[in-house]
Amino acid sequence: MIRPGMGALRRRRIIDMIRQLGLDSGLRLCLDVGDANCYNGGSALADLSGGSPAGFSFGGGAAAPTFNGTVGGLSSAEYLQFDGGDYLTYAAANAAWMDALHVDGALWAAAAWLSPGSSGSNQALFGTASNLNSNIGVEVFLSVGLRPQVAIRNGSGTVGLSVVASAALTATVTAWQFFGVSVDEATGADGLRFRLNAQSETANATVSSPSDTAASFTMQIGAGGNNAHPLLAGAKLAALAMWQNSVPSSSEFLALMAASRSRFGI
Repeated sequence: MIRPGMGALRRRRIIDMIRQLGLDSGLRLCLDVGDANCYNGGSALADLSGGSPAGFSFGGGAAAPTFNGTVGGLSSAEYLQFDGGDYLTYAAANAAWMDALHVDGALWAAAAWLSPGSSGSNQALFGTASNLNSNIGVEVFLSVGLRPQVAIRNGSGTVGLSVVASAALTATVTAWQFFGVSVDEATGADGLRFRLNAQSETANATVSSPSDTAASFTMQIGAGGNNAHPLLAGAKLAALAMWQNSVPSSSEFLALMAASRSRFGI
């Protein structure tokens, strides 16, 4: 619900849309490449939520994504472009919420505006676990076939949870799409929800033998932790928001997509 007195959803900043929709409870991360308060040149993104104060630093040298557009432009032309080996890393030890995404009873969600560049390999939106089941943490990515997937690793050598969306939620290459995922591990059945644009579906969120220790790696964006599964060449990321302990409902995700879609020309 739009908060009284805030008027129509006319602002183009993602953080303003989230606040106007009343979705800032539990907000832990908000990155908006087109917002000058998030990116104003240089090689880092500042968090707009207050939950991740260190921000995210670009990978060094050839591992740095490329900014496209005009600083503060707030259009579909402002984004980070990835070349198949780029990533961002949290610029400090993981915040407590980042180390809580894989634990027993975890409750969290993420939403992003993303344009995949190609298919053929797993490519991570974010993660803390890398791609080994001997590690601990979470990885959210597009599968080889461009379907959203969540993997939660418990360090046992056997994956704690790995769920891939159905073919109905296959992403489209070189097109802006709204991607969302939420995990309510305690709920179990139907506790995991994928969203791709207006479509969504649920799955079981129960994690086998969840770990209660810290994630193996510092959180990365554009890779799944320790530089694993980087976004493939040509991928574009414009915005990423994450929540923990209090998360948007399916209808609230849909409202956020509706509020922001005109910025991306869809």
